[in-house]
Amino acid sequence: MSMELLGIFESFVLVLLLIAGIYLTVKSGFLPFLHPLWVLRDTLGGWMAPQNRGKGFSAFEAAATSLAGTMGTGNIAGVAAALALGGPGAVFWMVCGALTGMCTKYAEIVIGIRYRVKSKDGRYRGGPMYYLSQGMGWSLTAKVFAVLCILCGLGVGNMTQVNAAAAAVSQAAGRPVPGVLTGGAMALFCLVMALGGARVIGKVSSFLMPVLSLGYLGGCAFVIFQCRELLPSVLEEILQGAFGVRSAAGGMVGYGLMRAARYGLARGVFSHEAGLGSAPIAHAGVDTSDPCRQGLWGIVEVFWDTLVGCTATALVILLAQHHPGWSGEKMGIGGDWVASAFSIWFGNAGRWFVCGALILFAAASLPSWWFYGVQAVEYLFGEGSGAAKWYLAGYLGAAVLGGVLTGEVVWEIADLLNCCMIFINLTGVIGILIHPYCDSENVFLRYRAAGVKS
Repeated sequence: MSMELLGIFESFVLVLLLIAGIYLTVKSGFLPFLHPLWVLRDTLGGWMAPQNRGKGFSAFEAAATSLAGTMGTGNIAGVAAALALGGPGAVFWMVCGALTGMCTKYAEIVIGIRYRVKSKDGRYRGGPMYYLSQGMGWSLTAKVFAVLCILCGLGVGNMTQVNAAAAAVSQAAGRPVPGVLTGGAMALFCLVMALGGARVIGKVSSFLMPVLSLGYLGGCAFVIFQCRELLPSVLEEILQGAFGVRSAAGGMVGYGLMRAARYGLARGVFSHEAGLGSAPIAHAGVDTSDPCRQGLWGIVEVFWDTLVGCTATALVILLAQHHPGWSGEKMGIGGDWVASAFSIWFGNAGRWFVCGALILFAAASLPSWWFYGVQAVEYLFGEGSGAAKWYLAGYLGAAVLGGVLTGEVVWEIADLLNCCMIFINLTGVIGILIHPYCDSENVFLRYRAAGVKS
C-alpha cells in the first residue's frame, strides 16, 4: 500500500472518529458537559474510599492502568511532533478530538462491561474482542482486532514509548547513549510487573500515575504562569493555524487546515486512545454491577490526559518559541523540543526533568499495554495455552528494539496500527448501538438515565 493510500485511510478513520464522537456525545445526552459535577462525584470524589476489587482491578486501579497506557510519551513527544508537523493549529484539533472522545471512551467501557465474560479463574475479561463477537456476531472480526491489539501492544504501547525515552536520555546526557541500555532497563521493569500480574500492575499504576502526572503538570504550570502575558497571542496562533489562516497568502488555506487537523487528531488519539478499544480491556476487569459509573472514568481519563496534559505541553512549547533562548529548530522534534523549552526556564535541569518524565511515563505504559496484549493472546489461543509466555518474550524484545529504531519509523507504524484498531472498534461500537437485535442501545440509555438521577 502506497504512502498516499495510507494517508487517505488514516484521514478517513480520523474523520470517522470525530463524527462517531459527536454522535456518541449526543446519544449520551451531552453527559460530560451537562453533568460534570456528577461525573467528578462518582469518580474522583470517591477514589480514596475503600473499593471492591474482587479478583481483578478496583475502579480506580482500572482507570490508573488505562491512564498509564495513555498518559505516556504521547503527552510529551507526541504533542511536539503534532506541533512540528501540523503547526499550532494542531492543538485546536487535538482538543476537539478530546472533547468528542470523552463520550466515545465512556461508550466503549459501558459496552465492554455489558459483554464481558468470567474466565476460569473467576476474573472478568472483556474488550472489543468480546463485544464484536457477542454483540455483533463478528467472530472473525473479533479475531482480527485481537491480532491488531497484539501488534499495537508491541508498537504503540511499547516501541514508541521506549524510543522516545531513549532519545530523551541521549539528549539530556548531551551525547549518544546506546538505546539498547534504555530499552533493556525498561524491559526488565516490565518483566517484574508482568510476573506480578494484574494486581501488581493495578497497584503500581494507581500510585505512579497521580504522582507522575501531577509532578509533570506542576512544571508545566510554572512555565505557563511565568509567561501568562503571552497566552493571548499564543491562543490566537492556535486558532489561526487551526483553519489555515496563516497560509492564506500562499493559497494554501485548505492544505494548512488539513495538516493541522490530521496531526492534531492523530497525536491526540495516540495519547487519549478514545476509540482505540484498549480502555474497555482494563475496565472490564472491575467487579462492578454499574457499567455507567465505571464508564465515567473514561471521561475523566480523556479530560486529564489530553485536555489537561497535552494542552499543557503544547502551551509550554508555543510559549518557548516566543523566547529569545529558543533553540528547538536546531534539534530533532519530539521530546527534544519539550526539553529545549523547559531548559529555557530551568537550564540543564529542565532537560533532565523532561527526560525523567519520559522514562517514567514510558515505563508505566509498558505493563499496561502488555496486559492488553496478553488478553488478546489468550482470547485467540485460550487461557493456559502457553502463548502468553511467548508473547511476553516478544514484548520484552520489542522494548529493546524500540530503543534503537529511528523515531519516524516507529511513529508511522503506531499511526497505522491505531487507525486499523479504531476503524474496527468504532464499527462495532456504533453497530451495537444502532442494531435493533442488540439491546445495548436501551442498556446504554438506561444506565445513563439511572446514573444522572442518582
